[in-house]
Amino acid sequence: MSEKNQNIKLDKNRFSAPETVWQKLENSLNEANKLKAGLNNLPVYNAPETVWVKIESDLTEKRPGKLIKLGTFRIAAAILVLLGAGVWIYFSLAEETELISYSTEFVSGELQINDWDEEESAFLMLDQICIEKPFLCEDAEFQLLRRSLNDLTEGKNALKNSLGEINTDPDLIAQLAKIEMERTNILKEMLAYL
Repeated sequence: MSEKNQNIKLDKNRFSAPETVWQKLENSLNEANKLKAGLNNLPVYNAPETVWVKIESDLTEKRPGKLIKLGTFRIAAAILVLLGAGVWIYFSLAEETELISYSTEFVSGELQINDWDEEESAFLMLDQICIEKPFLCEDAEFQLLRRSLNDLTEGKNALKNSLGEINTDPDLIAQLAKIEMERTNILKEMLAYL
C-alpha cells in the first residue's frame, strides 16, 4: 500500500463512516495506482526517419499559391483603407456650400379683407351726439363704458399695427375680430342710454 493509502488508513479512525466505504475508497486508490504504473510501462513508438524528413520538407517548402492569396488580401485591404480615408478627407474638408431655398406661399383673399373699420362711422356718430348733447353722456355708467370702448380701440389700433399691410396672421386677425365684437356690444349699450 502506498504512503497516501497509509495516511487514509490512519485518518479512517477519526471518522465514523462504515467500513465498506473505507474499503471501496482504498480499492479505488489501488486501481488508480495500478493504472499509473501501467501507463509508465507502455511502449514508446519512434516514427521512422522518413516521416520526420517528409514533415520537415513540407514545413520548409514554399507554396506560392497561398502567398499570392495572402498578398492579394493585403493589397485589397490596403486599397479599402486608402479609399475610406480619401472619402473621409473629401467630406470632412469639403467647403460648406450655402444652400438658398425659397418657397411661394399663397395667402387667402379672405384674410386680407380689412372689414374691421366698416363700423367706424357708428362710433364717430356716437362722438358727434356727445358733442352736440353733452348732458346725455355725463352719466357715470356711460363714462365707464366710454373708457372701456377707448381701451378696446387702443388695443385694436395696436393689433392693426402688428398686422401691417399683409394681414396674414390668423391668430392676430381672430383677436382683432374679438375686439371688434366687444366694441360693437359696448356701442349698443351706449346707444341704449341715449
